[in-house]
Amino acid sequence: MVELFRNEAACLRANSLDIDAECLVISFAPWSGRPSLDAPGWAEKLCESQQWPALHIRSADDDWYQSDGAQAAVDRAAGIARRYARVVTYGSSMGGYAALNFANDLGAGIAFAVAPQFSIDRAKVGFETRWAAEAAGTAFVRDRVAAISPRVRPVLVYDPWFAADARHIERIAAHCDPVRVRLPLMGHDGVGGRILKPMLAAAREGDWARMRADAVARFRRERKHTAAYYLQLAERVRSLSPQARLELLRRAHAIEPTHVGVALKRSTLLLSCGLAMEALSVQEQALDHASPAFIAVLHSHRAQALAALGRDGEALAAARRAREAAPRHPYFAHHLAQLLGQAQAWAEALQHQRAAVALHRDQPVYLQQLARLERAAAAAAEPPRSPEPPPRMPQPSLDPDRARLGEAAAGVPEAERAQLLAQACAVEPSYSGAASRLSSALLARGYWDDALAVQDRALERIADTPLLLSHRAHALDRLGRPQAALAAIGRAVALAPDNAYFHHQYAGLLLAAGDAREAEREQRAALERAPAQAGYREQLRRIQQRLAAAD
Repeated sequence: MVELFRNEAACLRANSLDIDAECLVISFAPWSGRPSLDAPGWAEKLCESQQWPALHIRSADDDWYQSDGAQAAVDRAAGIARRYARVVTYGSSMGGYAALNFANDLGAGIAFAVAPQFSIDRAKVGFETRWAAEAAGTAFVRDRVAAISPRVRPVLVYDPWFAADARHIERIAAHCDPVRVRLPLMGHDGVGGRILKPMLAAAREGDWARMRADAVARFRRERKHTAAYYLQLAERVRSLSPQARLELLRRAHAIEPTHVGVALKRSTLLLSCGLAMEALSVQEQALDHASPAFIAVLHSHRAQALAALGRDGEALAAARRAREAAPRHPYFAHHLAQLLGQAQAWAEALQHQRAAVALHRDQPVYLQQLARLERAAAAAAEPPRSPEPPPRMPQPSLDPDRARLGEAAAGVPEAERAQLLAQACAVEPSYSGAASRLSSALLARGYWDDALAVQDRALERIADTPLLLSHRAHALDRLGRPQAALAAIGRAVALAPDNAYFHHQYAGLLLAAGDAREAEREQRAALERAPAQAGYREQLRRIQQRLAAAD
């Protein structure tokens, strides 16, 4: 590899520039979360192994190549590209956008784009929220996919069932005549080298028809042997129970143990099912091999698992590592501020929350939490008027777009609680974690009726979610409905038989209902799964005392 050009914003490297070759590939790197000009370019190793003449453009920022420096790298590449009979631009996601966006400048005959965007400018694509933080910090001065030349043949590889990507494809197609390569259940992350390598080989020959035919045939033949296939099934089929989704993800992990997307989805589901210890194991394994782009989100997941296990100091340390790994990402500042609020470290919490707001001023969740922290800090500075402790901040949500549903804090005013309740009842059908966190916050303050309303509404749309059923059993018990409570926790145990806490909760409710024999059986099941839990041993002792007294 030879570096031909570098400035503070972008760089241009070359594999080989054999001028006797007919075709030049020009690739653009995708979004990375932690971009580096020293990282390999997109398809750099492939082109080198095949001895294909290729140029690779990288950006120092996830700015969709909108900087002057990126344009300078493109201009340098365009000067070289004029020596070749054919030029193919190539990239995925942000890189796919750039392959389309700069195809005119580079004289490309084929723009080969995997899951590209039409734009991420919210003024043009109001539906696109995945890169809202990047969009908020970018001036879209070179956003010109709509002006792609008729001389360019775009080849667009995408998942037609992945709604956000499909909408971008329709926007692109409104301005050109693309070759659509539809690969259902591909997801956004692409299909891997076994499909993309022969497609790029055909693109170099100008054969877009073979690109499509080969990709579809290979995908149909190989998809059930890929981790991405099972990951997409777990994410898309909403009728599946959490346990069925986890089984699909276990299959995906067995096929590709280092797939970080699979690890993140497993972590999210395990946390929503109350299996924080298992989630922690998944996260720590993923951290051993994850690329820098995923380090921050894995530490954020780890902080949530540790907090659920009551290991608050470790949770705070993990959230700090997430913040350090992605200092320009507002969500990790917001997440850290939540945990600092729980620790009542008001000054530092406010510092990080204000940073989150500065990085993404249009996010109402960040503004709402800032207001709550300011109220809590002001209340803590005043002499206490009652023996009640200062309010605690809520547990963090993994999904910033839905974090508002996890913002229920102890002691919020009645009107604000009503608003939170309304938001929770509008939860997206496939997302139970937000409703569970709001339910937990309401239970912690003794709002049994409100918590039950959240649980029942969520369970109507997300049936058989074990953690919500456990929460529902708790609320029903406190409302004096023991039989309904037993039915709810019994269902949770049936759905998640490996969860020690559900057995423990079931045993406690059985004991209260007078069924000490069944309670003993469930409590022993809890101890088999978590033998180190002192609370579980104590409850077994009480159950055995009840049985001895009855004898």
